[in-house]
Amino acid sequence: MTKGKNDELIADFSVLNPEVTDPEKQAHLRLTKFGHYLHIETQNTERYASRGWFDGIYRGSPVPPQ
Repeated sequence: MTKGKNDELIADFSVLNPEVTDPEKQAHLRLTKFGHYLHIETQNTERYASRGWFDGIYRGSPVPPQ
């Protein structure tokens, strides 16, 4: 985990799958937390989530009471 500009926290993660021989096709995720938000960026994750995706910005604040 590293610190980016404006107190962002950044985590990079690569899936090292032995079945994938080409290093360019390994799955890679980047998580960036800024304020109450989490930004998720993925590359080559179709093998693990073929019908879904996780890219986007998620709000990290608690759910308001009803």
